Amino acid sequence: MQGATLVATLVILGDAATILVAGVSWEKAAAPDERDLAWAHILHQGHLLDLLLYQLPGQLYGSWEHYSSVAYWW
Repeated sequence: MQGATLVATLVILGDAATILVAGVSWEKAAAPDERDLAWAHILHQGHLLDLLLYQLPGQLYGSWEHYSSVAYWW
């Protein structure tokens, strides 16, 4: 259950970050610089969620398979 809560929290934070960046990008839409384009690339098609949900936890905690099997026994 804690894993589901963590995933839901990360999804909400990802959505909030997307909305925030979209708002900032809207103001700079007339002349986007390279940093704006880089953020747009990261946020496009769920790259930020992929980073938050799969890549970062995998680097911090190891493989999901290990922890899912451990969580099953608790």
